[in-house]
Amino acid sequence: MTAMMSLVAVAGCSGGDKESAEDALAKLGLSDSPAVVLAVAIERPSAQLVVEPDLTSAYLRVAYAARGYGWADAQCAVERAIQVIGVDAFATLSVGSIGNLQAAYPDTEPAARECASPESLARLDIDVPEGEKRPATPATDVDGAHVRTTLDGLYRASAADRGLTATEADCAVDKILTPRSDDDLAAVVEDNRQIDPADDADEVVTCFSTERIDEFVPQVGQALLDDRAEANKEHDRIQAEINAQIDAMNASTTTDP
Repeated sequence: MTAMMSLVAVAGCSGGDKESAEDALAKLGLSDSPAVVLAVAIERPSAQLVVEPDLTSAYLRVAYAARGYGWADAQCAVERAIQVIGVDAFATLSVGSIGNLQAAYPDTEPAARECASPESLARLDIDVPEGEKRPATPATDVDGAHVRTTLDGLYRASAADRGLTATEADCAVDKILTPRSDDDLAAVVEDNRQIDPADDADEVVTCFSTERIDEFVPQVGQALLDDRAEANKEHDRIQAEINAQIDAMNASTTTDP
């Protein structure tokens, strides 16, 4: 579900010509093509991006369904989560925090589980061998039209965040979503997949002139690197918190009479 805009100097080549997007990406150590970078800029919003609460709610419902909550249960889980977090705090949640909601707000999980039907609980509580990660078993009744509206909003917010014009965003989002039916989009969630920006790159790039690509892609490339570094820092922070909680539990167990 990343990148923020940051300006980078574009070195001049001999004769005063601007550096191409391909050369700029190579200097950044990125092997992706400019077309893929443009698609990523739209389809992978920055983890720090904050959107309107209604869009955050819609995205969280999809996230709960992807974890295994039935579609109606997922809406209930969203409402319970908002009650736990608080309306004002919920309005400040970033896109990236949705995937780590339980770590930041542990009480959201038991509140959400109160909404789970027996079918949802069966998906949430699949037995796995000790020490293995429980696989996600998504719901099977996801509303594809809801997924479309949610992705449309997220993609447009990401495009604006990265500095695309409204015309560019309209064109790019249309290239990504229009070829996919609602059933296709529901299946992305139900199959525990993501839309691959590389699949859309050749179409998305047609929304930009060569001059705009050479101007914009180096900025996005640097932003992707910045966001990757931020994501790694956040992952390390959350893992440290989890490890501390486990250590505290182990210490409590060994000291109990």
